[in-house]
Amino acid sequence: VQWPCAPVALAHAPAVGAVLVASLDGTLAALDARTGALRGETKLVLDGMLAPPTCIAVRGLDATLGTLDGRLVTVSLAH
Repeated sequence: VQWPCAPVALAHAPAVGAVLVASLDGTLAALDARTGALRGETKLVLDGMLAPPTCIAVRGLDATLGTLDGRLVTVSLAH
């Protein structure tokens, strides 16, 4: 899969059949684990400021992201 900005973190999320991709431009995306098709993407914004993710850990339906400014945030992968 070609990506517009070099990924800094990847994590497999088997509970939702996806691979999460984070880039320093602030993008967090979910790709289908089998096909690589884009399932969704967003810019990670915390308190009104772009917070580029630098690492990802997945457990079940939750993903915890470390950000460039040193914060940790947990997001739900459930629809």
